[in-house]
Amino acid sequence: MNKTEHEGIMAIFLAEAEEIVQRLSEQLAELQYGYDGQRILDDIHRGFHTLYGGAAVLGLAELVECAQLSERLMERLRTRRMALSPAAVSLILSAVESVQVMLARRINPVSYTHLRAHETPEH
Repeated sequence: MNKTEHEGIMAIFLAEAEEIVQRLSEQLAELQYGYDGQRILDDIHRGFHTLYGGAAVLGLAELVECAQLSERLMERLRTRRMALSPAAVSLILSAVESVQVMLARRINPVSYTHLRAHETPEH
């Protein structure tokens, strides 16, 4: 794959990944309210699986690792090998937020770097 093809595929992936992350956020909100838990767990698992696959094809190692670990967690939750606890939901929310940051860095690296440079350190 040449550079132009790679950039085109990356742009498509990033657009789709943003949509997936938006859906994941909505599904997590539904899950917190107790709506159809199994269906939502399956859908969240599928979202992380899709992110993992696309990121792997494009060589986005950091995103691959986060999505793969999240997918493994979701597999345990949806097959009831692990209880769906507030801590597990918090972990999934953190993973979604991490994916959002990774995507933001890819979509607009200049703006992201500029914003990070102006953040004040926590004391």
